[in-house]
Amino acid sequence: MNGDALMTRLRLRHASAAIATFGLAVIALAFPAAAATIQATYDASILNVVTLGKVTLTGQTSPTAYSASASVETAGLAALFDETKLSARANGSLAGPLVSFSSYSLSHTYAKPGGKAKSRTVLMQKAMSGVTVTAQPTWSDLGVPPTSAAQKAVSNDPLTVLFGMSVALGVTKTCAGRLLAFDGKEHYAITLSPGGAGVYRGGGYDGKAMICMVKYDPIAGGKALSAADRAKIPMGEAWFAEPGGSGFAPLLRVEVPTPVGAARLDVSSLKVT
Repeated sequence: MNGDALMTRLRLRHASAAIATFGLAVIALAFPAAAATIQATYDASILNVVTLGKVTLTGQTSPTAYSASASVETAGLAALFDETKLSARANGSLAGPLVSFSSYSLSHTYAKPGGKAKSRTVLMQKAMSGVTVTAQPTWSDLGVPPTSAAQKAVSNDPLTVLFGMSVALGVTKTCAGRLLAFDGKEHYAITLSPGGAGVYRGGGYDGKAMICMVKYDPIAGGKALSAADRAKIPMGEAWFAEPGGSGFAPLLRVEVPTPVGAARLDVSSLKVT
């Protein structure tokens, strides 16, 4: 695979990762003191015209625990190249302002059109002794360099990252922070920085939005990248709704440049209670 093809895959894959399947290390997050629930559905597209698929996200918090689930299914043009169905679940505990995932599961089925379906399941569990990973089938390699035990220990799963972003921004109202994620194989960082303010209309939301610039930085567990390849990884944009009484700042949109146009997720249905 040449460098441009690799970067295209990275851009498309991690646009979705940053949106829907996004772990915070055990960091201070002021979760709502009362129970809260978020339910959202997103439409994926290229140039906001060509359909790529649908993403759903749900999350719940209580004073001592949280849970989240997500699903991704390709459609339209994307299904011509790779038919994908993905579902993920994460659970964790809250101790005051601290959050830590305890378990994460992923089921991923994919196939080329007309080809035989392949699948992989991943289960991650965190304990005092560290993070254990069970994958079926196992990966043929664990990347260059592979993710270390220490890197796993300071990360949370990608879904917790996404869910945690909405909670963190709901409290701080500021796009800032470097979030460390581990998906069972790859370890990477998502860095948020201010991107201004906007107005979002659609999907049941009509109002002001916080715009965050999103930087994806692969660290371990993947392909070795040169400095030139890393420089080609584009910045993305994530839009979050202004938080309401629940303390959530729901994700409204994520947009990442790709060689064939901007890949975008837009919320099509949103409910926070």
